[in-house]
Amino acid sequence: MATRHSAKRSVELRIVSLAPSCTSILCALGAKRHLVAVTRWCVDVAPVPGLPALGDCWRNESIEKIARLRPTLIVGSVPFHPETVAGILTIPAQFLALNPRSLADIESDIQTLSRITNRAASGRRLLRRMRKDFAKIQRSAAKFSHPLRVYSEAWPNPRISSPPWVAELIALCGGKMVGKPGARVSDEEIAAARPDIILLAWAATGDRANPRKTFANPAWNDAPAIEREDRRILIGQRRRADSSPLKWEFPGGKVNPGESLEQALARELREELNVTLLRAVAISRVEHEYGGSTGSLSIIFFAVAILESELRPGPFEQVAWVLPRELGQYDFLAANRRLIAELATGRIKPADILASLPSDSPPNPPPDSH
Repeated sequence: MATRHSAKRSVELRIVSLAPSCTSILCALGAKRHLVAVTRWCVDVAPVPGLPALGDCWRNESIEKIARLRPTLIVGSVPFHPETVAGILTIPAQFLALNPRSLADIESDIQTLSRITNRAASGRRLLRRMRKDFAKIQRSAAKFSHPLRVYSEAWPNPRISSPPWVAELIALCGGKMVGKPGARVSDEEIAAARPDIILLAWAATGDRANPRKTFANPAWNDAPAIEREDRRILIGQRRRADSSPLKWEFPGGKVNPGESLEQALARELREELNVTLLRAVAISRVEHEYGGSTGSLSIIFFAVAILESELRPGPFEQVAWVLPRELGQYDFLAANRRLIAELATGRIKPADILASLPSDSPPNPPPDSH
């Protein structure tokens, strides 16, 4: 007697991801084959070239295209626009809307997507790896004694700070987020917090985030993060085997016979740091008594603008870009100390001096420091 066996045919999982974060998670879970379309931003964070690129949950003019792909699941994340969501809900598919506020929420989203794609074991492995990486970063950050203040911006107008999970990541890296996470903030509030770093983490904008416009915000002129862009100063630390080992100094060297001061400066910067001198103006001169056979040397300090090609430490143990007010935190050679005090107190402002010079102006004679 013949028998007929019947079984329910499993429905093929076809996912349209309208959020780069969801696409990244799905690929990390090994569920990429279920994706039938993504947003145009997804290729920046996940290996999905070649898939149809549609809109996102904020602005989407591709509702009909999504419907023609016959998805069984559409996943998206904040920000959501009511009209876009209304259009998505007309499609006969499940819609999963995610809104993670904390790292715990992100872990929950990973677990949800892993169960939907029948990859629960992959989800558990991904979470273990993520936690391990976070712990490693946290251990590395423990060496920083002074946490940097960070303002992370999710949207510029109205100004909205990044969500709490970003604040958690900043804390893992040894920093401290300023401004209430995930809330509207004012220029004055951020200026008063004096951030050392400003992150422009605008959602779904590609390269539209404009740092120069942020730097030009007059309310933030005195924020350390803005100062770093045009007022930072390059310093170098001597190697352990050098005389005065591990002392800090300003890059430079001796003037060779037949060289002008600017020629010597350009050569030293090129040889020591692989950078090109653009402009220079002398800002200070000191006579320093080294003692022994060296005797007294005349040292001339310049404010310079350089073209960074591939800056390398050269003869230094390390180099650093620092603000004038931070110079006192470094152990400098004695010959540099007078200039350090003038820079740190704002008596000499190299960036302002360079900016005030006409482009064709000759080098100024250095003033004496006594």
